[in-house]
Amino acid sequence: MLRLWTPHHAAPPPPGPPTQAPHSRRGAAGGGRPKGKPAMKPISRVLRWLLPWLALLGMTGCNLPQPGATATPTVDLTAVYATVSGLPTATAVPPSTPAHTPAATISPQATTPASPPPDATAGPPCNMAAAAPHLDITIPDGTVLRPGQPFTKIWRLVNAGSCPWTPDYAVVWFAGARLGAPTVVPLGVQVLPGQAMDIAVDMVAPPRPGAYISYWKLRDADGRLFGIGPGEGSPFWVSIIVQVEGTATPTDTPTSTRTPTFTPTPTPVVYAEGTLTLSPDDQVDLDGMALTNTGADIGYTVSPEGAHQITPLHEARLGVYGLAPPSPQDCANAAKAQVAVPLEPLSPGTYLCVQTDQGRLGRLRYQGLEGDTLNLEAVIWEEGG
Repeated sequence: MLRLWTPHHAAPPPPGPPTQAPHSRRGAAGGGRPKGKPAMKPISRVLRWLLPWLALLGMTGCNLPQPGATATPTVDLTAVYATVSGLPTATAVPPSTPAHTPAATISPQATTPASPPPDATAGPPCNMAAAAPHLDITIPDGTVLRPGQPFTKIWRLVNAGSCPWTPDYAVVWFAGARLGAPTVVPLGVQVLPGQAMDIAVDMVAPPRPGAYISYWKLRDADGRLFGIGPGEGSPFWVSIIVQVEGTATPTDTPTSTRTPTFTPTPTPVVYAEGTLTLSPDDQVDLDGMALTNTGADIGYTVSPEGAHQITPLHEARLGVYGLAPPSPQDCANAAKAQVAVPLEPLSPGTYLCVQTDQGRLGRLRYQGLEGDTLNLEAVIWEEGG
């Protein structure tokens, strides 16, 4: 560091005899320098002018790096502010040393058991059957048989549930005409979920002509009944028509030469008829051909799984007849029951016989489904045909 040096004035000489001042050219009256004010020397003027600059230089010299010391970097704040102000707001640059951020406090949560999945995704029930693409392997609806003719009905069903059908499962008679069959027929084999099985039951046509229907269901090893679709399900059935064959008359022994005469069959009297277009949960009074919730004879329902069925209500009865249109007498002889009839196994054009809660006979012609809309043709006859 530079040190400022200031010269000291010389000590005054010791007192002595007075000396005579030299004579000035200008004389005493020539305006000489006043007494007591010494003349300023040129060096003092220079020092007075240099003194502020020397002080500034000394102060600056104190900040110069010393030998062996490491210079401390300085930040140009003006440049930094200019850089930050030029950045987009959405992409602000964080400082090189991030400020301390307090950690988030996590409140303890009570552990709750996982809720069961909704029924829509819970999977199939343990026991449930489904109709195979070709349900009726033998004896389709409306098959004509002779009185007393033996036959074997075979259904092809699919195990649509989640449990296997063990050999202890059985097919059992549920409602309608029994048709000479045993009431219980064990499966005898195991059917895994997703597998199909042909179920055969030996039957015999009744001796009396007419239309007959027999309803059947499955039973598990614990005695629970189930059928096609969820829950208790719908039964599957066999529908036949029993007719008497004509007996040929021998030609060598004619008994009569008279020309046979035929008595015309009277035309049945129609009490009510119409075309029905039904939506799910509609109920119909067939005697009045009207939608109603009171006095209805049939109801149309669709299950959550999409199974469509017609159910007889109150005292009405219903049964599948076949593809040929039945007469009042045919429906009088046909087997009818208070059992729901699933529509998926039926072919469009299939006839059903019905008896209303007022005792009138009639027929329904199944025309098919359009989505969930059911189309039927209905004819109800006067009592007595």
